[in-house]
Amino acid sequence: MELTLDALLKSLKNNTAEIGELTFSLSDEDFGQLVEAIKKNTSLVELHLKFVRLDPDRAERLAEALQNKAQLAKLVLYKTNLTDDGLKHLAPLLKNLVELDLGYNRISHVGAATLGDALKSNKKLVTLIIRYNEIKDTGMKYLANALKKNRKLTKLDVSSNKITDIGANHLADILRSNKTLRDVNVGHNLIKDSGFDAISTAREVNDTLDVLAVNNNKLSLRYRIKSEKIQVQKTLKRGKKFEGMTM
Repeated sequence: MELTLDALLKSLKNNTAEIGELTFSLSDEDFGQLVEAIKKNTSLVELHLKFVRLDPDRAERLAEALQNKAQLAKLVLYKTNLTDDGLKHLAPLLKNLVELDLGYNRISHVGAATLGDALKSNKKLVTLIIRYNEIKDTGMKYLANALKKNRKLTKLDVSSNKITDIGANHLADILRSNKTLRDVNVGHNLIKDSGFDAISTAREVNDTLDVLAVNNNKLSLRYRIKSEKIQVQKTLKRGKKFEGMTM
């Protein structure tokens, strides 16, 4: 439930807020008040900050406020202008989080490496959303290496990250070895025919994936038709949901 800043601050201080959500920018003074209120709160389970600017300094202050919040399960930082440097401060929080949404930020392959390091030993995170960033192929490689060891993550969204066929092959590596992922979105990238071949071949030997979204990539017409046939065949074979198997 979204609250005004004053109402959210009051509920945080009184420990009556389990879900905090703000969808507007904050001045430095207002952000300082938010951080102090979070520090005093012991009941916050979810925190959604949308359009709240998080430069590295603010990210560090937020991380400090949240560092002892073992009950915090979900963190959404949407369109906060978060960078790799800011993400470094927040990475330790992953040990307790169940869901992390970093959509529409400025995270590159460097930030993906930070996330990858955290994922290797993570035992709780089940949903990771980093859509509309710029992790590119190198970032996909870091995540692939981490997910070969991670046995908890079930949903991964890396749509709109300028991933090409090289990154698609890294995704294929994940699909061949990972047995916990059930929902993967790699749509709105730069994947072409050879990348789709790698993904679809790996998909054939994966028995756990329910949803694979690969829409709006760079397929030729022949491969678009091929992807449509795969969608129908897989749906009939397993009765599962395959979204956006057309590119």
